[in-house]
Amino acid sequence: MLELVTGGQAIVKGGGELGEALFAAGSGLANVRAVQASIQDQLQELFKAGGTKPKANADLKRLIEAKEQIRSATLPSYQRSDVDNLLRDIQRQRDQLVDQHAQLGNRLRHRERIQKALPLLAERQRLIHELQPLADVPLLPQDFSARCGETTAHLNYSLDAQNRCRRDILQVEHAIERIQLPMTLLKQRVAIENLQANLATYRHTLQRQPDAIIQLQLANANAQRLWIEMERTGPLPSAESLQLGRSQRKRIQELAADHKSLLSQQTSARALVDKLKRNIDRMQTQSEGAIDPGNPEELKRAIRNIRSQGDVQQQVAGQREAVMLMQQQAQADLQRLPLFEGTLSELIECPVPLRETVDQYEKWLADDEAKTAALQKEIEKTNERLVQLDRTLNQLSLEHDVPTENELHQLRQQRDLGWQLIQRAWCPNAYASAPPDNGLLVEDSAKEGVEAGNSDALEVAINDFVSRWAPHGELATAYANCVRAADLLADRLRWEAESVAEKASLTAERMTCVHRLHESQAQHQRLMEQCECRQQEWHQLWSAAGIRPRTPREMREWLSRYSSLLDAAQQISQGQQSLASLESKAASARQSLLERLRPLSPLSVDDVSLVELIEICESTVEASGELLRKQAQHHKELDQLREQLSQAELELQKADLHLQNWRSDWSSAVAAPAVVLLGMSDESSPSEVIAVMHSLDELLESLKQQSRSQQEIESMDRDVRLFEVEVRRVQLEVSPDAQLSQPALQVVEDLSSRLRSACEQQLKQQQLQEQLVLQKQNLSQADDDVRRYQKSLDDLCRQALCDQAELLPEIDRRSSERQRLEDRLADIQRQLESLATGQSVERLIEECYDCDADQIAADIERLTEQLKDLDSQKLLTSQSIGELRSELARMDGSAAAAQAQENAEQLLAAIREDSEHYVRLRLASAVLQRAIERFRHSSQGPVLERAGELFSELTLGSFSGLQADYTDDGHAILVGVRPSDQSNAQTNVPVEGMSAGTCDQLYLALRLALLESHLQDHQPMPFIVDDILIQFDDDRSLAALKVLNRLAQRTQVIFFTHHLRLVELARRHLKSPLPKIHTLQSGDNSGPEVSALAAESFSPLG
Repeated sequence: MLELVTGGQAIVKGGGELGEALFAAGSGLANVRAVQASIQDQLQELFKAGGTKPKANADLKRLIEAKEQIRSATLPSYQRSDVDNLLRDIQRQRDQLVDQHAQLGNRLRHRERIQKALPLLAERQRLIHELQPLADVPLLPQDFSARCGETTAHLNYSLDAQNRCRRDILQVEHAIERIQLPMTLLKQRVAIENLQANLATYRHTLQRQPDAIIQLQLANANAQRLWIEMERTGPLPSAESLQLGRSQRKRIQELAADHKSLLSQQTSARALVDKLKRNIDRMQTQSEGAIDPGNPEELKRAIRNIRSQGDVQQQVAGQREAVMLMQQQAQADLQRLPLFEGTLSELIECPVPLRETVDQYEKWLADDEAKTAALQKEIEKTNERLVQLDRTLNQLSLEHDVPTENELHQLRQQRDLGWQLIQRAWCPNAYASAPPDNGLLVEDSAKEGVEAGNSDALEVAINDFVSRWAPHGELATAYANCVRAADLLADRLRWEAESVAEKASLTAERMTCVHRLHESQAQHQRLMEQCECRQQEWHQLWSAAGIRPRTPREMREWLSRYSSLLDAAQQISQGQQSLASLESKAASARQSLLERLRPLSPLSVDDVSLVELIEICESTVEASGELLRKQAQHHKELDQLREQLSQAELELQKADLHLQNWRSDWSSAVAAPAVVLLGMSDESSPSEVIAVMHSLDELLESLKQQSRSQQEIESMDRDVRLFEVEVRRVQLEVSPDAQLSQPALQVVEDLSSRLRSACEQQLKQQQLQEQLVLQKQNLSQADDDVRRYQKSLDDLCRQALCDQAELLPEIDRRSSERQRLEDRLADIQRQLESLATGQSVERLIEECYDCDADQIAADIERLTEQLKDLDSQKLLTSQSIGELRSELARMDGSAAAAQAQENAEQLLAAIREDSEHYVRLRLASAVLQRAIERFRHSSQGPVLERAGELFSELTLGSFSGLQADYTDDGHAILVGVRPSDQSNAQTNVPVEGMSAGTCDQLYLALRLALLESHLQDHQPMPFIVDDILIQFDDDRSLAALKVLNRLAQRTQVIFFTHHLRLVELARRHLKSPLPKIHTLQSGDNSGPEVSALAAESFSPLG
């Protein structure tokens, strides 16, 4: 959901820039503009022309300052031997003080170790003395005391438990002996319990006997009354003589019930026959005046054929409107097309270059421009470097005259010339045959005179040499001055080697820069000529179309719009052909309808439209069909009436026959003896027979009640006698001498009371026996515990090397004391080993015994004072060394120069790294922009059209599609197209005029369209979305779900949501393919509201 919202916001911030919107939706980078802005911000932070705050600018400034420090830190050298000698003497003194300090420190630490070891040795001796009496005491574990106490406590507890169990066993046994049970009574326990259980029944029977006698008397009186009411005389017959068989009773009842229905059937059948005869006569009269409606099937087939082709007239109107809209849109696009003035047909015939040619020229011109800019930058950089080199060389010359190797070579030539002149002047004969080095003479005439042996020329050369090196002096003085100048210059070259090398390096670098500048300028001139040729070729490429081209990038966009216009022209041509075909189809359909309508309808329909004609034909077909249906229904109803009449006559005959059969069956049914005894015959009506049968049922019921009462009285008498006999038997079994005159009730209650008391005594005896068994088990367990803990205590005694448990606490105390002393002795031993520092502990002990303990503190104090004095002397010598080194640093600035050089190198490294990062960022920005442009050109056409369809569906028709528009400066932007209103004018809405939710749907439409385009040439991959419909209402959510459902036919779609309303929408409305819905339970099982995370897969592949 966050990516969807971010993508919509990014489209708005970018002003709907088409390339950015398509690239963001295709790459998944929802905020491409933010990435570009971030790159530009990083570029501005690294370097800015004319700036000072960016990092690279600041590093360049600090580099210049570091070079200035290098030049200022390099100073002339002087004599420094005295300072160096003094510094070395003081350093030797400091080294001697350091050695003395180390020796005294070793002695001090030795005395301190002895001082620390003396009290430890005294304590060690004391501990050894205290351990001697404990040598035979065993070392027991740390938990020995706890184990000993725990074992003793358990043993004592077990002994107490053993005594308690024995005492309790004796008490239980005595209690069992005191209980005496009546066994004869307990043997009759079941019989007594049965008597007790039947006692309530016995009482109830005694109470019911008077009521049963009264019921018998009432039943007898009721039977006599019913017999008199039936108007019969004589004695009351038996129930058996008055009984009717079940089949006879059922037969009489069925015949009585059938009588009324048979009479009703006969009457109904006769009335139905009369009614059907009257209806048949009426319908035959109506059918004689019917009209023939004709056959409308051909007209119906024609209408169906035309309907199957759709609304042809509406198609004609829609196609005509579509052609007009395409022509208007194409004309508007043609007017917006720059650089061309003409019609659409003229534009189609224009010979324009291919897009690949434009791309190639764009690449060539961009490469030429980049090369030109790089050369221009290199020329500027070389000029700047030349200016810096000249400034540096001039600065070196102004600070001091830096000698060169060439100057030294010239001085040495002058020195050799002076020596030759001295030889010739002082010994002319000895060197007459050796010609002087003519290269050493300055004047050509002097060279010629010396070569010819002319003394005047030699004199002139000597005078020139002397006037140069020793004015108003002699030749020897001049020669000495020349030699001294050459030696001094050689020394300067050696002393100022760094400056000399720097000047030589700068001079060589300047020559290299001049050479590189000339080559770059020549290459720049050639490249400018090549660019001019390219521009001429570029303009000549478009001259055939009469277009003065702009840059290749702009012309590529022009070609895109040109291609769109070509597509529009083709669509217009196809639309016009479709319009002609539809008009021809409409005329043919109209003629077909008219030919089939005239035989069925006399109406004139020549001037009506095709839609109206179809409606008239449908009305005619409907009217004819209705008339045919009515006639068919009339004949059908008449046939049905005739068939019903035959059936009714047959039913009337059946009713008469059934009634005759009933009379025969009734005569045989009422001939039964019981019925005759009650005075009934076949002349009696069914109602009279049924009434007598009801009275007979009441009489029989009274007789049955009389019989049941008599049987009940006899049964109660039998039960009372049996109960009393059983009571007397049990009474005699329990007490043979008992009195039999007591009532049975009192005997049973007495036996029950005695039995309850005996059962209580028996239960108490059983409980005591169970308690006895439990106490014996406890006694056995106590005996086992006593033996186990006694064995553990014996083991502890053996471990403590004693034979009495009372001695264990004392032995444990002495063992703990020995362990404590030995631990302390080991700790002292470890401290002595740490004080020994490399030597043995025995050696340390001997040294402690050999020294005077009283003198140790004085020695430590004396050595401490000596170390303090040495520290003061070391501090003074260190200060002197620091001052001398500072003096040397002031005399020689090489250290400062080295530090400044190091800073300069670090700055150069940082500038190099920042430069590489700057180049990478510039390349990233350029690559991203070109990728956006390439993606826009490759995806603008089909993807934008498909995205418009999806956008229209997602917005529920609020927008009819998307299209590309252009700003005043030629940039392509994305706009939404509102549907046509009543004026048939479409409205373009920029992204700034869309709501936030609509922008989200726009980004989703672009993303889905690009995904569908990707799936055309690639393998399917899952499309996973997470709660992207939070800000959608139900209608737009359903539209989005339907889009995703269709996408699932091409690839798997997984939709995560925790909103149950979206799940319900998917269940109700998405049918093909049917989505699979999975509910993921949350980890804490906190309820359905928390755990309602649904994953809906719309993939038909499962």
